[in-house]
Amino acid sequence: MRGAEVVETCVLGVNEDGVRFARRHGFVEAERYVLDGESDEWVDLRLVL
Repeated sequence: MRGAEVVETCVLGVNEDGVRFARRHGFVEAERYVLDGESDEWVDLRLVL
């Protein structure tokens, strides 16, 4: 295998511009979650190459 097959990124949920940017470049939402003891929502996005 010569290269990556998947690229993943994590964006703070309130960062709507960041989420839109990722989606515009082909990333799809894989998961939303809040870390233990925190209140901020994070969005994991994945791009299959």
